[in-house]
Amino acid sequence: MDDTSFLVEFLAGIMIFIGFGFWFAIDSYSISKYEGKIKRGIKIWGRELPYETQQFLLNLKADVVESKKVMFSEFKSAFIRVRDDEVVVFSTPRRYHSSWPYVGYVDLTSPNFELEYRGSLPGIIFLIPFTILGLIIFVVNFIIQTRAIDSFLENKTKEYFTVKEKII
Repeated sequence: MDDTSFLVEFLAGIMIFIGFGFWFAIDSYSISKYEGKIKRGIKIWGRELPYETQQFLLNLKADVVESKKVMFSEFKSAFIRVRDDEVVVFSTPRRYHSSWPYVGYVDLTSPNFELEYRGSLPGIIFLIPFTILGLIIFVVNFIIQTRAIDSFLENKTKEYFTVKEKII
């Protein structure tokens, strides 16, 4: 192998690494962004929703958005977006930020009302080559993120039924 071919292969490797980094950054940003398509990322796990949550989502007529102010700007820290027969839920715990965000996705036409936890494809690809440490980071982050999504959705469901009971 001569020096020229080594240099070309080395530069190609660096370009691939940089390109993957850009893909990962853009995809991670778009997963947690309020705007955009409802079904995003790839399914990592799923679970059936309780009946009360199903009813809450079916009756939800407007998006639910919570914002957080950081210094001079404000961003959407948690939301439930409803479009047609699809719902996306995003929430992160307080004082926790991750480069691997997850969203919850529900297809309201599905007979089993499954909440799909969806993540970034390049984020998953990035973790695959790592050993046990990478898997531990993945699992801990997943648990923290999904608990925040579940808690936010449960709280909004309870608020919905509390208000509904007061009206009746």
